[in-house]
Amino acid sequence: MEMKIPPSLKHEHGEMRASLEITAKGPGKSGEAAREVARLLLPHFKKEEEYALPPLDALAVMAGGGLPEEPKAIIDKADRLRHELVDMLREHQAIAKALETLYDAATSDARPELARFARRLLLHAQMEEQIYYPAALVIGEYLKLKTGRG
Repeated sequence: MEMKIPPSLKHEHGEMRASLEITAKGPGKSGEAAREVARLLLPHFKKEEEYALPPLDALAVMAGGGLPEEPKAIIDKADRLRHELVDMLREHQAIAKALETLYDAATSDARPELARFARRLLLHAQMEEQIYYPAALVIGEYLKLKTGRG
């Protein structure tokens, strides 16, 4: 069974990916900066969608007092996130620097919508660090306790 990403997060990543791909085709410093963001962010999104975000799909079931169908698969994804977390956070730092460059270029190019997009991506990364990643890790630990796999 393939684990799903919560639909709202999948949609958000899809929207960001599509906006970034359009922006990266643009001219000037903004386009160049967007291409650098895309170079860093798109592989990072792939990792998140592979193992950082799928455990979050179990939250609703767990909040209702149940256990998800494939707890071992979720534990494995959460463990992989724990193992990769330092690298994921390091990637966030590089992405944040690239987004600051994009923000500056967009401001210089008088593209306020692009500057807002850069800020939105920065906030998304902060939400991942402050909420999504920790929640995925807690889910894994909780399932270890509940299933005796700890």
